[in-house]
Amino acid sequence: MTRQLGQASGAIVDMIAAAALRYGVDPNLAVAQARAESNLNQAAISSAGAIGVMQLMPATAKWLGVDPYNLAQNIDGGVRYLAMMLKQYAGDVQKALAAYNWGPGNLGKALVAYGSDWISHLPQETTKYIARITAAISPYLPGGESGPSGDTIAILIVGAILIFLVVN
Repeated sequence: MTRQLGQASGAIVDMIAAAALRYGVDPNLAVAQARAESNLNQAAISSAGAIGVMQLMPATAKWLGVDPYNLAQNIDGGVRYLAMMLKQYAGDVQKALAAYNWGPGNLGKALVAYGSDWISHLPQETTKYIARITAAISPYLPGGESGPSGDTIAILIVGAILIFLVVN
């Protein structure tokens, strides 16, 4: 049973990495976010009603044109939405994650009201969410000291395969 779960989560990591590469998102960030959202569990449904691996709210999924109950569409929509948030906030990972978790409207209001001190006015859940994801990706940021994880190696392999397929 554990082996099957490992294989399933490996396939999910590969799907997330492929979507991240497709949308120009750091695959380590996308995988870390999915782990924080659902621990890679497509059956996860939050108390707020968020669905699947990327924990898409039904209205967001509808806006993105995806079925949140479909694994591939959930991942595609979630990573595409993360890419949109990264673009909207000029690549600022903390702001993009806050917008994904708390909503871009709420974040926008906090930015207007609190300026550069916005982060200290986030809900505790969002603060913990950002901290968990940024801690997971910190080894891959400049100055990080850890070697690559199994997920990172899988992401690199998927990236190499995609590049090979595009070139050939």
